[in-house]
Amino acid sequence: MVDPLALLWLGLCCATAWLGWKRRWRSAALVASPALLLFLLGSVAWPEYLVAAREAPYAERSVANVPAADAVVMLGGIHDASVYDPFGFALRAGSQRLVAALQLVRVGKGRALVLGGSGPLPGKPGESEASLLAGWVRQWQLCNAEVLDLGVCQNTHDEALRLHQLCAERGWKRITVVTSALHMRRAEATMRKLNGDVAVVACDFRVCGVKKEPWKSFPFPQTHRMLLLQDYLHEVVGGWVYRWRGWV
Repeated sequence: MVDPLALLWLGLCCATAWLGWKRRWRSAALVASPALLLFLLGSVAWPEYLVAAREAPYAERSVANVPAADAVVMLGGIHDASVYDPFGFALRAGSQRLVAALQLVRVGKGRALVLGGSGPLPGKPGESEASLLAGWVRQWQLCNAEVLDLGVCQNTHDEALRLHQLCAERGWKRITVVTSALHMRRAEATMRKLNGDVAVVACDFRVCGVKKEPWKSFPFPQTHRMLLLQDYLHEVVGGWVYRWRGWV
């Protein structure tokens, strides 16, 4: 009930009822339209079904079954530079990628850990925010492998290009890519376009194995469900754009 989206929907419903009581049918219909749209997008459980369909193909792939590789590559997008936080960064959604990548290296599935690219550090355009994460991993000695980062990258395609260069420089033949399950379809296709023999490990599951089926619908729209739909649409549209540009 304290969800701002639910309060907005409730206000629209009350306004629709009041306008109907006043027999102002056209105005009531205009107000009811966004209320109905919010209900369909934020109350009905179909975003969970859409996301689950994307995550399901990667749900049964365990760390134990992943072949050993020259490097484990964690795709970026899990942290931001934060001046007042320890080590200068703040983790955000998707940080499970780091846990999964570290575990792969710790059990001998990779001889190097490569942290995905990110934006430049404020005031240091040539240095990536990923360097902060790499510095923390080294300082806490979270793994014995060599720790690298992909530098400044704006998207997954940039990461694939930088990884291609790194593989050529170091003679790597096999890599393992770690990213969120919802992002994996586009990430895997992008990486295979340039880097050939790529194994994948998905993590950060949003629906599969996290929420029990059948997923429930609620009368009040929920912001988290809208955010789930937003992330799903980001991947769908991103896939269209990548195919149009020939990146996958």
